[in-house]
Formats: sequence, C-alpha cells, structure tokens
Amino acid sequence: MGDLDAAFAGHRRALRIFEAVDDPYSQAEALDYLAAAHLERGDTEQARASWTRAAELFSALRIARAAEMRSKAAAPPLPRPETHPAAG
Repeated sequence: MGDLDAAFAGHRRALRIFEAVDDPYSQAEALDYLAAAHLERGDTEQARASWTRAAELFSALRIARAAEMRSKAAAPPLPRPETHPAAG
C-alpha cells in the first residue's frame, strides 16, 4: 500500500500546485490520475467526483477529453481484484 499512498500524495500535491498557478488543463490531468488512485483504494465516489471535475475543466477549455472523463465518471465500478494466497 506504500506505493499507492505515495502516488495518492503526489497527485494531490500536483493538483494543489496546478490550482495555485491557475493551470486548468494540468488540474484536469492531475484529477484523472487522482481518480484512478481513489478507485484503486476502493473509493468509487471520490473517483467519480474527481473525474467529474476533470470533465468540467476539460469542457471549459473545449478539450475533447471531457467526454472521456464523463464516461469514466458514469461507468459502473470495476470489481477490485482479490488477492488469494498461492496454493501449495
């Protein structure tokens, strides 16, 4: 879980920086990565919220990726892979 925690923290830090310098394109990119980290943690609601916000930002910039973000936000949650101990 350490790598996921580090990734999550890095994406949040990047988002804060892009907000501070008013870079909406990079904010949307960071939100996409942050959403994936939320989904990996099993937090579907936060993932959807991040993708929805990314879609809003891309849409305001007239970037076609807005549709991709809306699609991700609307998709049913993916089943999380289960870990099974090795047989033997």
